[in-house]
Amino acid sequence: MDEIQLKNLRKKQWIYSNIIFLFYALLAYSVIFSGATGLVVYLVLAGIFLISPIGFFLFRTPQPLFLVFPGMKELQVYEKEKLKDAWFTYHVTFAILQVAATIFFIIQAFIRKPQIAFIEGIPYWLIFAISLVLLWLGNTNQIFHAKRIDTKTYEQLKVYAEDRRTFAMVFAVVALVMTGIAILAVTIMSRKFI
Repeated sequence: MDEIQLKNLRKKQWIYSNIIFLFYALLAYSVIFSGATGLVVYLVLAGIFLISPIGFFLFRTPQPLFLVFPGMKELQVYEKEKLKDAWFTYHVTFAILQVAATIFFIIQAFIRKPQIAFIEGIPYWLIFAISLVLLWLGNTNQIFHAKRIDTKTYEQLKVYAEDRRTFAMVFAVVALVMTGIAILAVTIMSRKFI
């Protein structure tokens, strides 16, 4: 793939990823601002976070929604050729983190009071601020991902992929253990005050 074509595809990738983020945000906003309970909101968020890992493990594509856009299949083929046998290791990281986030949201769905609207007591600006932070993180991650894939050698990418996978596994385990401890603490504290 020549440099001009790659640059064009990276630009399109940025646009398409922001369109997908906007779609997810509108879906989440419609559920949150409709007055849905925490159970419904957290399950919708869990579903959103689970789309990519399902696509990754079932169809071997890290971002299945990208494939509906023109040129993204070519970009995926380019990245697979660049990463070679490190492709799975490289992308499993994101899938692990999203599965951990999904588990967190599912746990939240069942420990929250089901009769209370999710948005109750939360200022609207906070929801939008969180969205902007997530948008910034997603775009920053994509910029670094593109730069890394496009400029590094296969050997460098392989080492990076292995380090990244180890970090993701450790982070996911620590996050889930901390969530479990928090749930236990909330359960014990709520029983004390009943």
